[in-house]
Amino acid sequence: MKTHHRTSVLAFGFALLTSACMEVGTLHGVVGEARSGGTYASTLNDEDLDTCMSGEFNALPRSRGDYPGDFHVCGDDTDAYTLHIDGELKVQLGGSYIGNEPPTRLCVFPAQVYDYGGAQGKLAVFKADEAGFPMYSCFDIDADESSGEFDSKKVRFNLTRFDSAFVIDVAHFNSMRSCLLSGRQELCPKYAFGQFRTLESSDLTEASQ
Repeated sequence: MKTHHRTSVLAFGFALLTSACMEVGTLHGVVGEARSGGTYASTLNDEDLDTCMSGEFNALPRSRGDYPGDFHVCGDDTDAYTLHIDGELKVQLGGSYIGNEPPTRLCVFPAQVYDYGGAQGKLAVFKADEAGFPMYSCFDIDADESSGEFDSKKVRFNLTRFDSAFVIDVAHFNSMRSCLLSGRQELCPKYAFGQFRTLESSDLTEASQ
């Protein structure tokens, strides 16, 4: 495993955030944003891991049934730097995945949601590594070819706290990293996103921290 390093319903875009040590791309994303046929099922309360993993999916694409699928992304009960992920990949009726098979590898980019207030609202900011690039972890999955379901995977990002995550197919790794770094929406592939901890639980509630 490799590791590297909204509140308007209609708000969605990109910007740059200047921190004390580097300039990093930020994703404008509305936590709880409306989606076709329902709303995000973000888990905004700390929960027992078993409860989180067996509850509603909390990392979802912007539109119901959209690529790459629906996921449980949950924090570890004993390790703030670890998350667990399982889910159901999108299985197209009358269609297929790239290569005619479900993805066999996913990537997760950890993020932190900050409340900037005003017109900006809540923004999900990627966690950066020492070089300023988005941290990530890519891992193999063995998804059922008919349902798209795969078993839970454990992912650790050393010494960084986070409350949310982006999930993509590894085939779109380069475009996801590029869109986060550049802040250019047109470069962003389809992804799932969800916030699974409260801002208060992460001790990072202000944009200035």
